[in-house]
Amino acid sequence: MASYKQEVKTEEYVEKLNELLRKLKQDYGYHELDSFLVLKDILAGLWTIKQ
Repeated sequence: MASYKQEVKTEEYVEKLNELLRKLKQDYGYHELDSFLVLKDILAGLWTIKQ
């Protein structure tokens, strides 16, 4: 995990995550922090399903 920033093209993921944040704000009128927390919760839910 310590070296992922040298291995993973994080800018690709940042771009996609920002797109999802914009969509949450647009579709539901959420503020920036609320959109971020919703996306975090979605990812946590996905982790739970995968376990």
